[in-house]
Amino acid sequence: MVQAMGLRLATAALCATVAGCVGPQVNVESEASAVAGGVTAIAGLPNDLAYGTPAEQRRAQRRTDDALLVLAGGHAVLSGELGAREGHELADKEIVDGVRAAGQDPEHVLTFAIMASRARRFVANGSGFELGRRLVLDYIVRLEVRRVGHADVIGTVDTVVAGNPNEGEVGARGESLGLQKAIEEAIAKAVRTFAPRLAARAASGRAAPEPPMIAEVPVGAGAATVARLQAVQELYPELSIEQVQALATSGERFLVVRPGALAPIGVAAGDLLAPPFGQELTSRAALARLLAGGGPVKLVVQRAGQRYLLASAN
Repeated sequence: MVQAMGLRLATAALCATVAGCVGPQVNVESEASAVAGGVTAIAGLPNDLAYGTPAEQRRAQRRTDDALLVLAGGHAVLSGELGAREGHELADKEIVDGVRAAGQDPEHVLTFAIMASRARRFVANGSGFELGRRLVLDYIVRLEVRRVGHADVIGTVDTVVAGNPNEGEVGARGESLGLQKAIEEAIAKAVRTFAPRLAARAASGRAAPEPPMIAEVPVGAGAATVARLQAVQELYPELSIEQVQALATSGERFLVVRPGALAPIGVAAGDLLAPPFGQELTSRAALARLLAGGGPVKLVVQRAGQRYLLASAN
């Protein structure tokens, strides 16, 4: 942990000096080239953020998980599926076992570990109407790439994004800002560099359907409505009041924000999802992997007080 903090501080000092390193900077070790073509999935490890309240860090982790699912084309295992929890450092065996439990071969899976910090600097006002300087925040992210079960780092991606104080995590058009933008840039570059087969492209060269965007109630929130409501509000501040209430009071764990690859079977935004009787839907990531692998999908959809069984043709 001390080594990681020192790395963060060194990266922050370097990037702040150059006023925000232009574009992600990539370092590729020789071993990375040998494994890149055979990577079948990415395991996202818990973020290591040097700032923020516990609630802010949990929300940043959720946004990181969503970005990984999209940028890896659904071929991802999330940190929660590996057994990550607050105050607990994942052991190598837990990561290997979690990857296997998700149906993946550890020998063909990479881990992405993200460290992030924030630096302050002042810049001259660009407007002719105001004199003096204004504060800018630099969000500094390092992503380390390893093979599952191996300690050696086979590559890194460093990126810096500048932001304004007090700006939100998401812009008016839904675009990511600040820390989240830096994380997404790092993940996108890492996938293209270290796992190019996972880029969301179909064999024909056309863009593959995007994994669905699904709001998920954490298992730890339990069944109590108040606890579910607090968890959903904390993790998904962008949801409407109606969406929050529907998810918190329904008893279901999944609400569709964007159907993506589920649209062809009739799933729509606002639907609540559940597995058919006798089956299990453990996480939104498990559903994304099933879709990415082309497997048959069968879901119970709750919409306007009615329940429907929807299934893919294959």
